[in-house]
Amino acid sequence: MLTKKPTRGNMRRSQRSFRSVPRKERILRRDHIPVLPDEVVSFLVTDPRGTYVDATVGDAGHSTRILERLSPPGRLFAFDCDPEAIRTSSEKLRRFRPRFRLERSRFRELEEELNKMGLTAVDGFLYDLGLRTSALTDPERGFSHSVEGPLDMRSDPDLSPTAEQVVNSFPQGELAAIILSYGEERHTRRIAKNIVRRRSLTPLKTTFDLRDAVLEVIPKNLAVKTLSRVFQALRLYINRDLEELRVALEVAVRFLKPGGRIVVVTYQSKEDQVVKELFKKFSGRCVCPPGMPECRCGKVKLLKVLTRKAVTPSPEEIKLNPSARSARLRAAERIIPR
Repeated sequence: MLTKKPTRGNMRRSQRSFRSVPRKERILRRDHIPVLPDEVVSFLVTDPRGTYVDATVGDAGHSTRILERLSPPGRLFAFDCDPEAIRTSSEKLRRFRPRFRLERSRFRELEEELNKMGLTAVDGFLYDLGLRTSALTDPERGFSHSVEGPLDMRSDPDLSPTAEQVVNSFPQGELAAIILSYGEERHTRRIAKNIVRRRSLTPLKTTFDLRDAVLEVIPKNLAVKTLSRVFQALRLYINRDLEELRVALEVAVRFLKPGGRIVVVTYQSKEDQVVKELFKKFSGRCVCPPGMPECRCGKVKLLKVLTRKAVTPSPEEIKLNPSARSARLRAAERIIPR
């Protein structure tokens, strides 16, 4: 494996940021730190004796906080599509047995899993859409442009295609469409064109191969943001994140009991847009495109939005956990339809 390193400028900026934090806090960063933990639990848990679903258990940071808040009759059902997340979370949550149940499942399978478990009325659903810290920094997962590894990017190893298959086989126009639609990147055409040119010489195998193909055709001052958008676009496309998120949120609306809540933590504008649109739709507001002669979106008032504006991390939390800086929390409560 090659041992290329990030640019010196990026390394210096990263080191300055890291050194500005006390050593005790640096040590804490080695473990996963849940984002907005107090806010998540405060919005989510309305009945400590209730039944809750963590649809993205990850490294069990939020699940741990939820179980600590619940009284003995309270139960938590946790899910994740990543087998490594299931393994590590099972160990971390062992002390709470038998008050929780952990299953591997994708968003699109959530309703089937809940039915298998006999759940018909749930007090709260949590969706934290961030990547696990350990997955993001694992070179073998291929999620980060700053760590060299195979071009994979799958949260679920059973999915196909991989990022390598996409960048080496998709037509130029389709690559450009993916980068524009999922990454909102304005240099999409030149990036897609250069990917196709580079792969005609030698296949793109690693994250650094893709990184170099992007950096070759964009201004240096836009490097980090553009790379983040391109990698985001491929990850969202490969894992079908936005499509499955819509399905999962509608499942929550159907299974929530009156007074139950949905809490969603997003980290990207595309994800946040999906959440806002669904909350708007189920709060009785029309989401049809402008110019439609009549409403066809099926609006129905089933939710009361609790967060007029998204809740964001405090400066203190961002200092302790920089990965929280882009987090946006939105919450809604199930109501009895009128």
